[in-house]
Amino acid sequence: MAVIVPGWVRPWSDAARASFRGAGWVVPCLVGGLMMSLPGVNLLGIGYAGLIYRSCLRDEDPVAWPAWSDWKPILRAGLWIVGLLCAIILAGALVGLVPSLFSASRPTFPSPYLWVIVVLIGAFFSPLMIARAFVAGRLHAGFHLRALWRWFDQYFEGYLPQYGLSSALVIVAGVIETTSFVALVHAYSGWLALRHYLASLGTFVVLVLASRVLAGAIRPNAEKL
Repeated sequence: MAVIVPGWVRPWSDAARASFRGAGWVVPCLVGGLMMSLPGVNLLGIGYAGLIYRSCLRDEDPVAWPAWSDWKPILRAGLWIVGLLCAIILAGALVGLVPSLFSASRPTFPSPYLWVIVVLIGAFFSPLMIARAFVAGRLHAGFHLRALWRWFDQYFEGYLPQYGLSSALVIVAGVIETTSFVALVHAYSGWLALRHYLASLGTFVVLVLASRVLAGAIRPNAEKL
């Protein structure tokens, strides 16, 4: 009996089948789970997913698993991604200060709300910002807001469903991983350490698949970013 896969889920099933074909994924995945499980070192896990994102955007080898031994581009990709996300958070904080500059009393529009709105908008466009930076090869290219909006206005139909599903899965995986880490810190045991590693491995897999899926949604029009 054939299984009917909804159109908005098909990119995920296709990415999973292509990614886990053969045995070449085993070692990179196990190492990725270890990297994601260590605070600070998880920057490399993020960078690894970013390197896959860049490769898929450039259509270099969409299903390849890069070697962990080539760690410099992995670290660079991680720093670029974290840098862009930190810039979004900083921009939200600065915008949130604006009401206080023009009001001696409590602002009518509370600045924390304004900060959250800016961060959420930035998070929504962050995959496009990262994509533009990777395609251009320059970090500051990701902040060309007019170009980002122009691209989104024309091609949002393919981007929206994949962004929504990717965000939901990454958030769920992140919450599970964070919960397992908190439990491990409060009461260390071999079982809790294993559980945290498995949760981190799950987060790493979700990040890799999300990178492939989002890049696949952006790639047909990536040159117009």
